[in-house]
Amino acid sequence: MNKNPSKTDTFDKITQRIIELLERGYIPWKRPWNIKNGPPANLFTRKPYKGVNVFLLSCTRFSSPYFLTENQAQRMGGNVKKGAEEFLIFFWKFPGTAEKKKKDGKGSRVYLSGPLLFGYSVYNVEECEGIPVPGIETKEFDPIKEAEDIVSKFPDLPEIETGGDRASYSSIDDLIRMPAKESFFSPEEYYGTLFHEIVHSTGHIRRLNRPGFKEHPAFVSEEYSKEELIAELGSAFLCGNAGIEQKTIRNSAAYIKGWINSLNNDKRLLFFASASAQRAVNYITGEAQKPKTVNKNIKTKARLAQNLTEKRYAYR
Repeated sequence: MNKNPSKTDTFDKITQRIIELLERGYIPWKRPWNIKNGPPANLFTRKPYKGVNVFLLSCTRFSSPYFLTENQAQRMGGNVKKGAEEFLIFFWKFPGTAEKKKKDGKGSRVYLSGPLLFGYSVYNVEECEGIPVPGIETKEFDPIKEAEDIVSKFPDLPEIETGGDRASYSSIDDLIRMPAKESFFSPEEYYGTLFHEIVHSTGHIRRLNRPGFKEHPAFVSEEYSKEELIAELGSAFLCGNAGIEQKTIRNSAAYIKGWINSLNNDKRLLFFASASAQRAVNYITGEAQKPKTVNKNIKTKARLAQNLTEKRYAYR
């Protein structure tokens, strides 16, 4: 006998609403938070970085796109904090005349016979002191009690790291990464995104050990696509429990449609994903027990995997 038919009815109702939205055709998905204000740039010179430096400085945990050297920070009246994260960037000097400094401070002209590659360290302005952080819009975040209650009741909540412009779950570190709350367009969209990552975390072997959940899923694989369906449906269910699905369900439907398209438009997968999502939600809300048999060494073993693979294939 179903001990909680009202909750099951809610799951079924939300799933049916998503199907109805899918049948209406294409719904564009939007990222529910603001990305960085422009490409990475040097704060001192105000010039954007080019080439490989754009990639190197875009994949960071910081919200600000501005970087500068330690010397530039001092020239701006501030300093780099102790222990700040260092980023190595590169630039070329091509054949021609270049300036070379001597110890006495006087310069001498040298001629480069071939291109030379130089590297130097920069730091994000958020890890500097005495320098105002420009160009970042901030607004007060208004928490939703029902959604906060769901998060607080999760019996095995992973660590949540805040910063940057990317939301993801790393199964290797059992870590959720989220942009700052204030960067989201609404509190509802923040919790919808957080719920998505929390549902991902329930697939870990330490929790539900979900079939098909992998430590290193290939981004284009069927397993990855199914896991994304589970996470987004689970998020929709949790938003329903919190009473905020009205403001998040259209974006959820659009996101789900993209993954269904990658699986040959098989809507039957929704029902498979829905069952797994229900189990995840029951676990998060404390209504299900974790598996009895857990490999205690799995986290240690997972950390031995290549960090590059983890970053590339972390679940969104």
